[in-house]
Amino acid sequence: GDGSDQAGRSGRAKGIAVPTFKPDPGEMRSVSEPPAASARAFHIRPLPLGVLAAADVAVVAAVAAGHHANVGSVVAALVLAPVAVAATAAIAGRIGGERFAVAAAAVFVLLPLLANRYMLATYRGTFDAHALPALVGIRHTAVFALGVGIAVLVVLAPQAVSAAGGVIGLIVVAAVWHLDGLNTLRPGLHETVWSIALLEWLVLAGILGAALRAPLLATALGGWLLAGLLWATHSGYDGAAFWRSLAVAAPGAALLLSSVALLVPRLQPARQAAAAPPEH
Repeated sequence: GDGSDQAGRSGRAKGIAVPTFKPDPGEMRSVSEPPAASARAFHIRPLPLGVLAAADVAVVAAVAAGHHANVGSVVAALVLAPVAVAATAAIAGRIGGERFAVAAAAVFVLLPLLANRYMLATYRGTFDAHALPALVGIRHTAVFALGVGIAVLVVLAPQAVSAAGGVIGLIVVAAVWHLDGLNTLRPGLHETVWSIALLEWLVLAGILGAALRAPLLATALGGWLLAGLLWATHSGYDGAAFWRSLAVAAPGAALLLSSVALLVPRLQPARQAAAAPPEH
């Protein structure tokens, strides 16, 4: 400031060495950096990500072993599996950091298998025979690849662009297929799942949970999943066609399902306050 400069000049004039303060440029950058930029920074360790990618490849291989599928589709699904895991983790990291990224990637890996438990016992055979192969990409591979491609675009694009894309995509799907398919959702799923209301609640809760941390990404993911759901309603319900069609939004569904946990209030500040030494 002016005071330190004047003191330095007057001290030098009298032959007295007066230290002056010169801030380090790195410190100036860290002080002037917006908090939001540092909050979005995250690092995913390669070991858990590699383990999850290998696990997803194993899931694809196991499903392929039990179902008839084209060899080219199986190879494509095996190649897409680690890409899908990495893209899911990258998006999740922007929402909730490294631990949330690993958790969301794990949900993506396990979701096609766990979805079986959401089905009624009388419908699980149909789901496993028709929907499960599509949800891991060994059948209807183009639809699954489209979903992985959307996830990669969300990773690469600015969040505002991703949000706009989600909204535009939902508008286009609604304009082409209209909203009439929503009227068939409950009757169509009535004898397939044990709770339609829970499915609806999970979608809304997941969007809200993601919005608490990253509103733009929540908009992108919400538009993506809702467009996929609307398209799936027009695919019909025979032969698990509805669930098979959701392969186009598999990464988005895993991310929003994981985001339900973000509705739980953070406990870290309370733990830090309890660990802080008492003031005297």
